[in-house]
Amino acid sequence: MSTTLKTVAAKYLRAGRPAPGTRDAYHTTLRKWKQWSGGVPIENLGRKEIREFLDWVYERAVAGRHYLTKAEINALYFATHKMKRPRGWNLPIPVGRYWRCALVMFFNYGVDTGTVWKSASFHEPILWRSRRL
Repeated sequence: MSTTLKTVAAKYLRAGRPAPGTRDAYHTTLRKWKQWSGGVPIENLGRKEIREFLDWVYERAVAGRHYLTKAEINALYFATHKMKRPRGWNLPIPVGRYWRCALVMFFNYGVDTGTVWKSASFHEPILWRSRRL
């Protein structure tokens, strides 16, 4: 009897008790897998099938979306240094520092776009602004 991706994912989700977001991501991937083929047993799953699936997902995910280039992300990052204190902001740390943190987290721990979209064979992190002490 062949083992399906759905069976493996269900066992993992029951055993690991992942966070709700993780659980939702697994269900989304399984739904896409089923739409793509759904019938490939784990035992027969190879690099070719995974690449075909990722290409299929990619073709459907990009349409109508705008992704920031590396230069645009860096421009956003450096612009946070000039952000004025918003009305009602009473924390001692500037608001721009929070946005820089968010940009770095999203970029460095999000999807590795260069590899996934085949625009680069490696991950390029946000350039850091050098500060003189």
